[in-house]
Amino acid sequence: MERAGLCRSFGFAVVFLIFVLGTYSPSKSSSANTWSLLRETLYSVCELEGPEQLPTLNNSVQSAHGVSEFSVSPNDDGWNAEILTEEGFLSVQKFSLRGGPERLILEFFGGATARPEWLVVVGAGCNVRTARRLDYDGRGVLQRLHYLDGKLMEIRITDELNPLVPDGTMRDGVRVAVVDSGVNYLLSEINARLGRDANGRVRGYDFWDLDEQPFDYIPIPSPFYPSHHGTKIMSVIIQSSSEIVVLPYRYPRFNMSRMAPLIGHISDNKARIVNVSLASNDRDAWSAFAQSIKMYPDILFVVAAGNDDRNIDRVPIYPASFGSDNIIVATGGTSEGYLAPGANWGMKAVDFLVSSERVRVLDFDGRKKWVGGSSYAAARVSGLAACILAKNPKLDVGSLRQELFSRAERINDGHLVRYGFLKEAEFSGGNNCGRGLETSRSLRQLGN
Repeated sequence: MERAGLCRSFGFAVVFLIFVLGTYSPSKSSSANTWSLLRETLYSVCELEGPEQLPTLNNSVQSAHGVSEFSVSPNDDGWNAEILTEEGFLSVQKFSLRGGPERLILEFFGGATARPEWLVVVGAGCNVRTARRLDYDGRGVLQRLHYLDGKLMEIRITDELNPLVPDGTMRDGVRVAVVDSGVNYLLSEINARLGRDANGRVRGYDFWDLDEQPFDYIPIPSPFYPSHHGTKIMSVIIQSSSEIVVLPYRYPRFNMSRMAPLIGHISDNKARIVNVSLASNDRDAWSAFAQSIKMYPDILFVVAAGNDDRNIDRVPIYPASFGSDNIIVATGGTSEGYLAPGANWGMKAVDFLVSSERVRVLDFDGRKKWVGGSSYAAARVSGLAACILAKNPKLDVGSLRQELFSRAERINDGHLVRYGFLKEAEFSGGNNCGRGLETSRSLRQLGN
């Protein structure tokens, strides 16, 4: 939901790259045949001068052991080959974009599930530009992403993708569940604000990998070029009050039926507020979520409206367009009370316009940065709601919603959202919640 798109640096990958030079030792899951194939393929491809020499590639690669199928075909930009071996599947692409320099990409997918294991991107002169390797555990869960040097001989950097949660002691307060890509709990600022039980165990769960390590990692656009989102969302929420603790949940993107047990888990851990800075056009994918939230009317769900520059009353987005007495939907606005560029709106589906064009966050790598978008509008509302609850924990969902609605003002763009604009002054932080409670204000003044 963050407006700034992820940079698809992909040079593209050539997974498996590494086979290429043969200087890197094969992993335990790689046979000598596979490594021989990778080396042979890389060397052979680099020697080709044009598509007319593809039969030469076929002959040279077939000499390697374990090749059961080999196919190669030219296309408008170059050519691609597909090689099936006993160890897995090798994809080879050679192409040039818009007449630019040729690029070679090798990708290797291993095992019965064809999981990505190696990526290698090669530029002019057969120089390796990118070399990356993924490690999995016995369950097939991603564990590490290695960045290799140009000779594929050394690991320069290793990113942990599913580390154990550091030890900690019990911490409690107003519990806010963050359903997102997980959080980077290796950062001290994040770790210090995780909700923990009497045994120091973090309240939360990874419903993607089904383990107790909801680490911030989403394999999109590629597992070799992952994205991170939840850490930034959590950092916004905890700015509102020192009394907030966060329960991190990594959402099950590829099996959204798990949203039902996820929300049940949140209820069991007694979270009062749930932040969902996620959205898609697929109503069916969110059906389990829609059904489940009705079972927990005592939990407030704060949802992002999305950044598609559209009226979601007419062209719905989910879960924002479901509508429920325990949902609040927020969209992004400028500090002056105008709709932010690209932000979605809707008089029925969207409750608030929130000042969120420049929000200070803690990024996955521990650096501070400025962001914008409806994701952060929702996070700011979640933090504000939690701050209000910290001052008056007896408020039920209805009263909490009314308190939030009472703070809205008319927006400068007219009737684009239901209740109005939550301006910057409402998010002053420091446990002030912007101002004292004002539940007596008439909702009829809010521009319905």
